[in-house]
Amino acid sequence: MKQPIAILILLLFFTACHKRVIPVTSASSGSTIISSRETAQASETAVTPTVTNSSEILAGNKLYRANCGKCHELKDPGSYKKDRWNSIMITMAPKAKLDDKQKSLVLAYVLYSAKDGLKNGSN
Repeated sequence: MKQPIAILILLLFFTACHKRVIPVTSASSGSTIISSRETAQASETAVTPTVTNSSEILAGNKLYRANCGKCHELKDPGSYKKDRWNSIMITMAPKAKLDDKQKSLVLAYVLYSAKDGLKNGSN
């Protein structure tokens, strides 16, 4: 009796955090989100995204809500500074199974909205 329950719990755990495919389109066609050098390092380090317009920040917001909210309560991006968000993204992006472009968009959103981000009057 214990084995079927344990299997069911494991099955529920793995299905709760599966990757959802969310189409994201950029208003600026052909714009580069991160450089090729940053792409190679993206899995190990946070990148500073090159955001050219608000639609990319909006896309990052949608990805943040859809992917990060699957497994835990969403944090207000304004509650942390940019360096803390970089640390969080290094840990959490692989768990959320974000590809490099998705990671860059989410990072653009949280850095823009961070306590010391542009949204709050900093650079």
